Amino acid sequence: MNTSNFVHAAFAVVFQVAIGCISDNWLAGGMFAIGWFISREHASRQYHLAGWVIGPGGKSIKEMEPWEGMDMTKWGKDSTFDWLLATVAVSVVYVVARYGSQLFF
Repeated sequence: MNTSNFVHAAFAVVFQVAIGCISDNWLAGGMFAIGWFISREHASRQYHLAGWVIGPGGKSIKEMEPWEGMDMTKWGKDSTFDWLLATVAVSVVYVVARYGSQLFF
């Protein structure tokens, strides 16, 4: 784990709080934040597979299939922790926002 993992988690919570405060729907805010970071890691993996210009077998990024970047078994630890820590953070915020008064009193 490194600082980028915690920065991503912090931004995910900021997204969730912004959407949660505006719409009073903390779950939607959390799902938006998680979706944002999973799609970011997916795009990063696709660009990595494509070698940033031309990929294996001479395929460009435009010719790749969308699911080629979603093979999470080939993601690095940093990429995995980027979205995983964000998921844990927004889940904790959701539970506290939704059930906070029942949890602590």
